[in-house]
Amino acid sequence: MRCYRKGIIIPFTLLLAAITEASDMPSCAIQCLKSGIEGSTCTLTNTSCICADAALQTNLTACVQTNCTIKESLTTANATGAMCHNPIRNKSEVITVTNSVFGGLAVIATLIRSLEFRKHFGFEDVFVILGLLFSVAMGILEFLMVDAGYGRDIWTISFSNITLVLKYNWVVEMLYIGAIASIKLALLNLYLHIFPNFGLRNAIYIVMGIVVAYFFAFFFGICFNCLPVSYIWTSWTGETKGSCLDFNKFGIACAVINIVLDVTVMALPLHEIMKLNLRPMKKILVMLMFCTGFFITIVSIIRLKSVVTFAHTANATYDYVPVAYWSLIESYTAVICVSMPAIRRQFNRLLYACFGIPDSHQDASAPYDRSRSLQYPTSSNNLSIGRNIKASSSQEPLSRRDSDGVELVNVDVYFDKRT
Repeated sequence: MRCYRKGIIIPFTLLLAAITEASDMPSCAIQCLKSGIEGSTCTLTNTSCICADAALQTNLTACVQTNCTIKESLTTANATGAMCHNPIRNKSEVITVTNSVFGGLAVIATLIRSLEFRKHFGFEDVFVILGLLFSVAMGILEFLMVDAGYGRDIWTISFSNITLVLKYNWVVEMLYIGAIASIKLALLNLYLHIFPNFGLRNAIYIVMGIVVAYFFAFFFGICFNCLPVSYIWTSWTGETKGSCLDFNKFGIACAVINIVLDVTVMALPLHEIMKLNLRPMKKILVMLMFCTGFFITIVSIIRLKSVVTFAHTANATYDYVPVAYWSLIESYTAVICVSMPAIRRQFNRLLYACFGIPDSHQDASAPYDRSRSLQYPTSSNNLSIGRNIKASSSQEPLSRRDSDGVELVNVDVYFDKRT
């Protein structure tokens, strides 16, 4: 988030009624006002005329951009806005509501998931917790950003708070990369516990490597986007020196690659799910559960649109708000999505405990068994319907470590327990 003199749009529809009322305006802006009035039909005492004269506004904007510093330009914008009683725009409430609602749901989903930690705690659980921690840290910082003025027009925020918002945003961007990478790794580890297919597992490991590379490349790219690093949050003043990567192109590349990875991760298991020995309706339900993850991809695409918009704005504290709340929605929703199997299991047990309604596939009162097997349709290699996967040779079937399983919709998908 960087502001440059060339791009600052100053609302000169809000000009002072007279030079005497402009004592808080920088001298460069007062001179621009004097010069503009001389070529206008308005008088210094006619505020409504000054504010309504489009040609005068254009000339004054160009003059201030040329003759004033960035801080003087912002001061002028704020002073004229106050004098002409321009309403202060504020979109921070969207961030607050989004943060509270989606953050609360993500925490609840993880707490429900944690009820199974005593029976099983794997790498997928580690990555879910990491994803939640990154997301919650993002949310806390965005609350602090709102408190500093984030969501309002940049010229209404104090200079120190502009710097503070940019510094917080720098950290938020790194946390965002950590959150989305962690959830992708959690989902990929979950796939390893469900599907024994060699080809699919190899593909999963390859995608894992790409996700890890994505994390390190963009995490450190954001961290050291400018040299010195402090230039990231001080460059807006035009008073410091440093060099930066093209942050806008960098952000767009990060968002595009994230979308590609989202689609890849969610599409990986669909072919194997189609091969499961399930009734058509159950198969559709299982696929729909996996496809809920595509909602995250849709959010990522919407976020990309906001990033592209941000690339062409100088009012960063106001225009960048959609990127902030879509980032929160994406990371929190991802945490919820990867916890859905555990949520359903606990919901079934609650139904059984309260109303005696058993799971349609197994006794809901029974402890969660992670040692059953995946069921595939019969074929010519001596596999039988409804039975555990066992080859006719003496070789043991491929299974994940310690045999694990995940219950999806109305079916449990399990692997053989290695003996």
